[in-house]
Amino acid sequence: MPKKNKILILGKGRIGEGVEHYLKKRIPSARIDFFSREKEIRNAKLLISALPGQDGEIALRLALKFRKDLIDIADLDPSFYLKNQKRIKARQIRVFPECGFSPGLTNLICGYESFFNKIKKIEILAGALSKLKFFFPFLWCFEDLIEGHKIKANFIQNGKRVFLPPFYGHRKEKINGLEA
Repeated sequence: MPKKNKILILGKGRIGEGVEHYLKKRIPSARIDFFSREKEIRNAKLLISALPGQDGEIALRLALKFRKDLIDIADLDPSFYLKNQKRIKARQIRVFPECGFSPGLTNLICGYESFFNKIKKIEILAGALSKLKFFFPFLWCFEDLIEGHKIKANFIQNGKRVFLPPFYGHRKEKINGLEA
C-alpha cells in the first residue's frame, strides 16, 4: 500500500482502538497500524496520538523528528504546543492539538457556529449525564479526565483570552433522586 495511505496510531488503549474502529469504517482504503517501534513512522503519512496526557509530549517529539503531520486527541496542555510552535513551523508539519471529544469536538462546533452563524452564547454541558437512553462508549482515559478538571479553562471571549477556575459555572442536578 502506498505511503500516503498509512495512518499510525500512537496508543492502543480504549481511545486508540476507538479511533482505529472509526477510521476503518470511514477510510477503508487506508492502512491503519498501531505504533510499536520508531522504524514504522518512516512509512506513515499521518500520526494520531491517543496517548494519555502524561505521555502526550512523545507524539509531538516523534512528529517533529520524522516530519509527520499529527492529530492529537490526547489531553495535553495547549501551552506545550505554543512553546514548540517555531519548531513545528520549521519542520513544515501540521499539528492539530486537542482533537478529542471534549474539548476538541466541542471547540470545533463552537468555533464553526459562532463564526458562521453569529451565535452570541453557547453552553456546553461537558461531563453531563443525559437522561436520554442512548449508546455512548466511555473511551476517556480516567487519569486525563481527573487532570482535565484540575486546570483552569482558557478561551477567547470578545477577542480577549479568559481563564476560569475548574468547575466554574457548575450546577447541581438531580439524577434518580441523587444530587450531583
